[in-house]
Amino acid sequence: MDGQSNKATIIPVTDRTAPTHVPKRVVGSGGRKSMLANLLLRIFGAVVLVTALVLMATDEQTAMVSVFKIKAKFSDAKAFKAFVAATSIVMGYLLLSAIAVLLFLRPAMETTSSRKTIAWLIFLSDQLMTYFLLGATAASTEVAYIAKYGSNKVGWTPICDRFNKFCNHAAAALALGYLGVLTLGMCAVLSVHGLINHRNTS
Repeated sequence: MDGQSNKATIIPVTDRTAPTHVPKRVVGSGGRKSMLANLLLRIFGAVVLVTALVLMATDEQTAMVSVFKIKAKFSDAKAFKAFVAATSIVMGYLLLSAIAVLLFLRPAMETTSSRKTIAWLIFLSDQLMTYFLLGATAASTEVAYIAKYGSNKVGWTPICDRFNKFCNHAAAALALGYLGVLTLGMCAVLSVHGLINHRNTS
């Protein structure tokens, strides 16, 4: 022994159980593109339904039938009135849901349980509104069909030969109604895509 004290070497021990910093998960580019497409679809659907609403709500025509002057308007048919009400409701829903989707595009919006709840609510509401608008449009289509071709079983004669403008406006409104149904269906598909992305990033 050289008489000198041995110096102990101190080896720092790293606590592997200490929590490490986990970066916040943000929405990927694919998810943002999907939500942006969802937003644009909802705005497009709202514009489509506004146009359908204006066409149907202002649809009226006065024509001579024999010696009588008869005025045809959308409120004469309950199905057309239901169509106007349905398009108004669904249009309002599309605008509100567009605001919700716009909030998802904000960088500060994290993947949280509240966001998942809102995503599920939008997805279920999309389906509900799709079937709601489809039912109202289909019922109005049946009325428009009878107005165009009549019904031999009940003795109803066609009226579109005398109320051509009225029938054309109604047909255009119903075509836009079906376009609105298609748009809502696409929004529902994109909502499913968003839920899948949320699950994969949770």
